[in-house]
Amino acid sequence: MAHSKRSRFGIYRLPTALVLLSLFVTPALVVAAPPGPIDAASQGPVLEDTYAASSLGSGQTWYIYLQGHDLNEDMQYIWFEITQLGGRNSTEIVNLRCVYRGSLYGYVAVYLPHVNTGWQTVRAEIKVKDAAGNYSAKRVHEVQLGAYAREAIPAKWEAAARNHMGNIFFDFSSERSHGRR
Repeated sequence: MAHSKRSRFGIYRLPTALVLLSLFVTPALVVAAPPGPIDAASQGPVLEDTYAASSLGSGQTWYIYLQGHDLNEDMQYIWFEITQLGGRNSTEIVNLRCVYRGSLYGYVAVYLPHVNTGWQTVRAEIKVKDAAGNYSAKRVHEVQLGAYAREAIPAKWEAAARNHMGNIFFDFSSERSHGRR
């Protein structure tokens, strides 16, 4: 009788071992399907490249150069978050006035105030928004005001310097002592 139980359970050992082995081996044999075609409607604008000087003299204008495209050809505006580190910040929108909204290549002028003493750091975070509400990936630039080192505009951006897309006027906060003026 003992021998019959062993042989009866022995029959189940081999199939169980094969099932367990197949669970470990099968995932390694599965080949991932290639990604499907990209749906242009689900893609937002792409901010391909940007350039801005990293140091300026006090009161100089900061030129931010942008290059981007949108497969849907419906870019609406450029979104900026301008921040004086440790101070004021401001959200600014530069509406695109061009007829063709499938690409952009130009600059935005950011007018900055004079620095009375020392230097200040100003940061610009930039995104492009389309009509469907999609945003491009964010680009970030910082400039040191009052610590001027002359930077030549790279050759790539010389043509963009002929396409002025808008202006931003940014002033430093005078409220530096916890809400008191």
